[in-house]
Amino acid sequence: MESVGRVEEARELASKFEEDAIRTHGTLPDVEDVPIKVSGLFPFRLLFTREYIGRTMMLWVFQIMQTIGYYGFGSLVPIILAAKGYTVINSLQYTALSYLGYPLGSLLSLLVVERVDRKWLIVSSAFLMGVFGLSFGMAGSAETIITFGVLYTLVSNIFSNAFHIFQAEIFPTFARATAAGTAYSLSRLTSGLMPFVLLPVLKLYGATAMFTVVAAAMVIIILDIGMFAPKTARKPLEHVNEVPYTGTVLTGQQQSTQIE
Repeated sequence: MESVGRVEEARELASKFEEDAIRTHGTLPDVEDVPIKVSGLFPFRLLFTREYIGRTMMLWVFQIMQTIGYYGFGSLVPIILAAKGYTVINSLQYTALSYLGYPLGSLLSLLVVERVDRKWLIVSSAFLMGVFGLSFGMAGSAETIITFGVLYTLVSNIFSNAFHIFQAEIFPTFARATAAGTAYSLSRLTSGLMPFVLLPVLKLYGATAMFTVVAAAMVIIILDIGMFAPKTARKPLEHVNEVPYTGTVLTGQQQSTQIE
């Protein structure tokens, strides 16, 4: 509201939030007056400004690659097991047991997603997805298939929960939905194309080769996030969003002023 000139309404709402907090927690600490930064650009255009294009490209590369790892296993595992020679009934049984890792991964992510910097949580889980995927591709018994299947799905949901939080916190509030939505839409396009890439590899070269492609996608993710993503854990969003900035600043009741 303050960013579009509705200063008094913004103050009234903030006061109500403070009153609720005081009733619950008692006296509140003093808060420093932090300028609100507003670009003045349509959110989509902001993604390609000098300040944010690096983060935009980093997130786009990530979203294109992550689909191969996350959905490449979840949607194709029955076909992978059939290619290994297992019957439809056995394939569905092993798949169902492997999928137990999804809820377990979500529960485990609750314990680590705020303790480990999300940048490195994404990198480490992507590495483990590559390792467990290759192990699943080379597995030759029911026990090893189920073991590595559970481990893969468990780690992949930690990966998924971490990046969904991460992609929403590296852009300023007024452009956040546009930035995250645009990048995530690329992953939907990749998921539609993925069977036309992975299934021919599976048919011609086998499960291990297919998971080698998945592992290569995970390596790209590791390099992309590890080298270009900002750290976000235990930092205020204002600090995470802080990059060299050219735009409009609103402080208190001042009108917006252009800065170079």
